[in-house]
Amino acid sequence: MLLPLAIAIVIGVASFFIIKPVMVPEVMANITQRQPDMPAETMEMIRGRVSSPLGAINVVIFVPVVSLLIALIFWAAFSFTGIKTTFGYMFTVVAWAGMANVAKSFVHVPLIMVQQTLKVHTSLA
Repeated sequence: MLLPLAIAIVIGVASFFIIKPVMVPEVMANITQRQPDMPAETMEMIRGRVSSPLGAINVVIFVPVVSLLIALIFWAAFSFTGIKTTFGYMFTVVAWAGMANVAKSFVHVPLIMVQQTLKVHTSLA
């Protein structure tokens, strides 16, 4: 049950550190473009926060919390419709379904690094 969640967290943290050299300049350019009058001290403070390795903690917190919330929604929906299930089973299903994002990372991260932009599109539409 926790294996897919652990894999998603590890891949998410690794992806964060791999794309950070592309992410930081692009985020800073977007901020500069939207607010050209921002003081230099504020820009440096933002750059420090964006480039901080503590950003990986967001992945460690975000992935399990979102998985728990989605599992709770599914469990409640199934329970209200009379289908017998457990929260643990719903959490397992959601955790394994999250492995699709891991596969997406294996495509997006190399594209981000090659194209040197966060704006990569892989939709078939």
